[in-house]
Amino acid sequence: MNLYQLTENFLEVDRLIDEYMEAGQEDLANNLVEANKIIAQEIQNKSNGFVYMFRNIDSQIDAIDGEIKRLQELKKQKQNKYEYLKKSLKDNMEALGVKKLETDLGNFTVRNNPGSLVIDNETIIPDEYKEVVQTVKIDKKAIKECIKQGNAIEGCHVEISTSLMIPKAKK
Repeated sequence: MNLYQLTENFLEVDRLIDEYMEAGQEDLANNLVEANKIIAQEIQNKSNGFVYMFRNIDSQIDAIDGEIKRLQELKKQKQNKYEYLKKSLKDNMEALGVKKLETDLGNFTVRNNPGSLVIDNETIIPDEYKEVVQTVKIDKKAIKECIKQGNAIEGCHVEISTSLMIPKAKK
């Protein structure tokens, strides 16, 4: 039986206990209390299994993170090598005065890029070339504090949620 089914059974037996207690059938209710203790123990056993599953998944995630990091480093090395070789070939072609190099697999061409604007001093640029940019930032912390103090703020509310704390394996 899975955790969901055990929980449903526990809740159903708990409901029946209340019914039998209200009907004055304490013997039946006491028997069901014992049954619920067994179901509760099974829920406990299933929960222990979840700890093992979470720890296993955590270790898999750690291994994947390590592999991602290793592959990112390898990618960076390959990109650096690519850029180094590209710069080396371009520098040598320019030193030789060669604009085009033809091979059986493809051609290399040194070309002029469009000019890039370099601003030496922003303060002396005429205003007609400047753009004023404004951003609006909402102070969520202040609004939350205000609502917690009992004030209503139109257009927002505080939502309360829950989260599951999972025991980590001791290292």
